[in-house]
Amino acid sequence: MDCTCSMRPQLSAVTEQIRAIVDETLQSYPGWTVKVGFAGYFDHKSAGEYERNRLPFTLDFTTDVEGFKEAINTIVVQDGYDYAEDVLAGLEGAASHLNWNSKVRLLIHFGDAPPHGQIYLICTFCLPSVYMYLVR
Repeated sequence: MDCTCSMRPQLSAVTEQIRAIVDETLQSYPGWTVKVGFAGYFDHKSAGEYERNRLPFTLDFTTDVEGFKEAINTIVVQDGYDYAEDVLAGLEGAASHLNWNSKVRLLIHFGDAPPHGQIYLICTFCLPSVYMYLVR
């Protein structure tokens, strides 16, 4: 999840949606062992706390769903000095810092800005509302 300041207005809605997804998954697959985890990222220009490939907030996969739900209430958003964010380092961090050992795997990304790089962003007027993702 994008944990930069631009996500502050959506933080409550996102954490509520995460809890709803977890609950629906448990109801849809009774008898399955469901593990949940979380990885939050900042932008690569964020000062101090964040270094590239280190995530500011990580919860490794667990079957303790109630503990997970409580933990996501402690997510803090901060920094973010430009429109684009370090989405790719966040996804790479989630892939490499969490213990992905189950046969069935699902990653859901929450964010409000595209990754850095011209291949992902075309900004004609350089306004946050004018953008288009390009996917190879």
